[in-house]
Amino acid sequence: MRAIALLLVLTFSLGGCVGAPRTYGETVRSPYSPTEFGFGAGRRDLWTQFRGDPFDLGDEVFQARMIEILAQHPPKPQPTNFTTSPGDSADTDYRVVFLFDPPRSFLNGDLCRLPLRLPKGEGATKPLNAAAAFCRNQGVLTAVRGSLDLAAGTDDPAFNALIGQMVDDLFPNFNPNQDNDDGCLIPTRCR
Repeated sequence: MRAIALLLVLTFSLGGCVGAPRTYGETVRSPYSPTEFGFGAGRRDLWTQFRGDPFDLGDEVFQARMIEILAQHPPKPQPTNFTTSPGDSADTDYRVVFLFDPPRSFLNGDLCRLPLRLPKGEGATKPLNAAAAFCRNQGVLTAVRGSLDLAAGTDDPAFNALIGQMVDDLFPNFNPNQDNDDGCLIPTRCR
């Protein structure tokens, strides 16, 4: 009887996780800071590159839809204008790169290398996998991976949530590798 009860508890508790977006492998390099984000991307155009199209919409359609989704998730430090065609306000030393369905052997550090010679991806896979990096020139400032068990398309709320989580992880309010009072942005208010 106990075994059946335990099995039911596990089944129902894990059942809520199926299909939920998840991020992992967050990397925040020592040079990253919210101040640098503000300098390079805050309240200005941020050059945004994509590789892969997990829903076979065509590159232009998928990229336009991704820009719309990214606009719904402003970075925590301050807003930015994600764009594939940066204007005069952009500092093109800074950019964000998304790769969909990367090969298993792919390293996040390769996302920032120029020219952008990333693999096309393995096509639509289940689960949907993604990697993203915030770059300064050819170096990674932050990187994250994410996955989603099932996504019906770019209008799927779970896909939107995955992109939102990835944006949150790409642009944290503090760098855990720096001595900053355990992430407290205003030390006098955290004590």
